[in-house]
Amino acid sequence: TISGARTIDGVLSAADFNCSGAQARSTRAKFLAERAQTKPGDVDWGGLVEEFCQRLVTFNRQGSVDCAFSEIQPGEVASELMVDGFPLLRAHPVIWFGDGGSGKSLLALHVGAQLAAAGESVLYADWEFSGEVHRARLDKLFNGRGIPETFRYVRCTAPLIEEVDRLAEIIAARKITFLICDSVGFACAGAPEAAESALDYFRALRTLKVGSLNIAHPAKSGDETDWKPFGSNFWHQGARATWFIKRADDDIDGRTLDIAFINRK
Repeated sequence: TISGARTIDGVLSAADFNCSGAQARSTRAKFLAERAQTKPGDVDWGGLVEEFCQRLVTFNRQGSVDCAFSEIQPGEVASELMVDGFPLLRAHPVIWFGDGGSGKSLLALHVGAQLAAAGESVLYADWEFSGEVHRARLDKLFNGRGIPETFRYVRCTAPLIEEVDRLAEIIAARKITFLICDSVGFACAGAPEAAESALDYFRALRTLKVGSLNIAHPAKSGDETDWKPFGSNFWHQGARATWFIKRADDDIDGRTLDIAFINRK
């Protein structure tokens, strides 16, 4: 609202910067003063940035308030959502992993649609394909039946740690209760082999506060009984449950997929 300010939709600046660095604060204050075209002394930009940063740092240091375990209301442990007899978790991440063409995304679409039909609000966050491709698959799965309106789709292009705020807004606005992420390799920041990539992914996922199904690829191993999601071991350790999906070498009749689900955790 400052006369002469150079804004975009009323915003002077929107960017990341190091809130704990004194030089970064000073540089940001000068940049805001230039964008606002205010005269020296009209607005204490340095004081405003300093106050913002101090409050933010204090908030992050304080974190959540501690309490006695006796004050916490007990809840269900790993409450399950069942789809055709298959368990998913309402409050924890699950990973399905398997080779390309094993039916992971197709099965994830089936699971999402069935959950939505059962009363859940489901969001399919897609890093791999497109809404048009998945819609064509859903039409075949439902064979002319209506797709539940509570099964929603969003295309993602940035890593989850950068998309998480946008997803949180969608989850809040649409009252989403379950999230499907397809797939982990494209949604993580950095190489999947790096421990920090997996840790950042799960930290971001945790802030969304909904159960999730996360699609991944396998780490190749000589022994199938030791197969885990590709990359850092933290992908396997960070999920509450992991399942290896294996497709039969030969289809029974050219129309039927014969698939094994092998619980790894």
